[in-house]
This record gives sequence, C-alpha cells and structure tokens, in this order.
Amino acid sequence: MQNILRATLIIATISSAIMTLIFGFEFIYLMRLPYNSEGNYFYEKDGIVFHDQDQIGAFIIAFVCLLVTSILYYCWWLVRKATSK
Repeated sequence: MQNILRATLIIATISSAIMTLIFGFEFIYLMRLPYNSEGNYFYEKDGIVFHDQDQIGAFIIAFVCLLVTSILYYCWWLVRKATSK
C-alpha cells in the first residue's frame, strides 16, 4: 500500500512540476512582449492580441502550481521517511 502511495505522490509531483515550468515560461514570455501604451500587443502573424493583464494570470497559475509541487514533494518526503524506518 505504501508503494502505491509513494508512486502516486511521485507522479503527481512530477506532473505539477511540469505545469509549473510551462506556466513559468509562459509568464516570462508574456513579460517580454512590447506592449503599447494601452497595454495591448498585437501579434500580426497569427492575429492574436495579448493583454497586459495576461501576465498576472500566468503568474498566479505558475505560483499555485509551485505551491502544489512543494506540498506534494513534502508529502512524498514524509511518506518516504515513515516507510524507511
């Protein structure tokens, strides 16, 4: 039973870490865009408009994913410590 719990925690931690990286890179990408004075950036190739507020959303999602990753890693560490005795 402990092995299933440990494997589940490892998979969840890795998945959450990947999501943290994805949204973290998205946040960095959105920060580097040259927004105009109205807070918009128009990507002419695909016709996409990025708004300045998109940075906030990407940061919040990346931060929440980082917190979830930290909590899951701590839970995995506690389970590993309890089963190694």
